[in-house]
Amino acid sequence: MEKAQAVSFLPAKKKEINYQFKLLYAIGIINVLIAHSHSEQIALWNELIHVAGYTIALFVFGSGYFYSSKNDTAPFKYIYKKFTRLIIPLYAWNLFYAVLVICLSRFGVTIGAPVTFHKLFLSPLYSPCLLGYNDPAWFLVPLFVTECYNVLLRRLTVKIAGFKTDLIMLIFNLILGFLGVAISIKSPSSGWQLFFTRFMYFAPFYSIGYFYKTYLEKKDTFSSFWYFMIIIVIELLLILINGHTSSYSIVAMDPKFFENPFLPFFSGLLGIAFWLRIARIFTPVIGRSKLINTIANNTFPIMMNHILGFMILKLFYMLLSSLFDFLPEFDIEQFKVDVFYFYVPRGRGFPLLYVVAGIIVPIGIQRILNFVKKIYTVENRGVRHE
Repeated sequence: MEKAQAVSFLPAKKKEINYQFKLLYAIGIINVLIAHSHSEQIALWNELIHVAGYTIALFVFGSGYFYSSKNDTAPFKYIYKKFTRLIIPLYAWNLFYAVLVICLSRFGVTIGAPVTFHKLFLSPLYSPCLLGYNDPAWFLVPLFVTECYNVLLRRLTVKIAGFKTDLIMLIFNLILGFLGVAISIKSPSSGWQLFFTRFMYFAPFYSIGYFYKTYLEKKDTFSSFWYFMIIIVIELLLILINGHTSSYSIVAMDPKFFENPFLPFFSGLLGIAFWLRIARIFTPVIGRSKLINTIANNTFPIMMNHILGFMILKLFYMLLSSLFDFLPEFDIEQFKVDVFYFYVPRGRGFPLLYVVAGIIVPIGIQRILNFVKKIYTVENRGVRHE
């Protein structure tokens, strides 16, 4: 006879939601879309702190922030979980876009063509480009490698107590990051070198995220006025010294964007610090907004599929141009061959429509997938009950 289980009539403890980071993630993914679309027309985001100077760093910082030390004792279970959440979806979507590329090539759209073994299986590991429509998914492999590296290194240093472990890892990873950029400056990254240098750029921001949550967040009580004044003054000094706002092509670890091995991390931290405080200030106002939380909860599908959203908007422009002789300056040939051809009606305005399309289309796709998954789950339960 089975042993009876105790039943608790107390209400289940609800998982605490960090609405500040929900808002921060929503801001981060919107900034990614701005960076990938017609960002030069949205000057507000680039005059002081360029979106390409911190967007990748911000998401890696967030991943480190949410890492739990509970995983230190079960690293391989954690790695398996991350593999199923990052790498399997990456290759599933790569296969989907391979089929899309093959289908569209029949209509003269050559973006991502030809589909090869290399593009299907190797490009996601160490190439700046995948199949065009899912190029932003390059982010997932270095993030996965960083997650694995972090949990394994923490497992090795588990005998070193608390703060010492985290401080040693932070310092070591900063050195690792500086070295990764230095290698890219000396010798442009490609192939497996790019695989490692991208991970080396990620590692410091991951450690900083965890270190901030564990030791600094509770001490982050500095006046917002002086907080922003310090960031603004430092950014203006950097602009005076460099002659421009700092922006980086981390996808290719392009050396022409790196002034020195240290500034990319300094710029990334300034961008994170700026938006982290903005998120804190506005969390009481819009942190629980359904729209904000919907965007924050769908950063993965948005990152994976926003280029498709851009393409659908451009398809709409193409139809207006070809069927109704409206917007005649739309370049149909460029649309077919260049995924980063961005048409802006009459040469000005409307750049934010790309951002809107890059949010709506991926969320719509995800909701369809969730609906299909729900039906499949219900049917399977019915079969098992029978």
